[in-house]
Amino acid sequence: MYMSLTITLKIVTSVQKYIDEIVQVNDDIRYYYNLGDGGRDLKNPKYYVLVDPGFEYQSIDVSTSYTPEITPAVLSNYRVEYNFKNTGKTAYIWDLPDINIPAGNSSTKYINLYPKFKFTRNVTAGPGNYRFLFLMG
Repeated sequence: MYMSLTITLKIVTSVQKYIDEIVQVNDDIRYYYNLGDGGRDLKNPKYYVLVDPGFEYQSIDVSTSYTPEITPAVLSNYRVEYNFKNTGKTAYIWDLPDINIPAGNSSTKYINLYPKFKFTRNVTAGPGNYRFLFLMG
């Protein structure tokens, strides 16, 4: 099971204008559910952010009030794969701890992640995009 979000950035003016600018994306993942006793654990989730090579990773923030399992310490451990699966994109990948979705009827669980990237001299004008994938085992 996975969730996917793609955000397209259209850079239509001079790229020079944006060099060294920081872009933050709010990735709010929501589950609306009805679960009985014990809830459910999302086992071995992974969070992928795929970006054009001209974006340089800066940091990632999380709202720990919604998902105490995902701490800044957990997010400090990630890996980078260049030209991810021959897409030309750079992938930043986090292996996350199991996430519990507690019992409840007509309930909502949030996982809020906020990655930040900087425009570098390698950003090209025209359409570009971020792609976010949240994969669960």
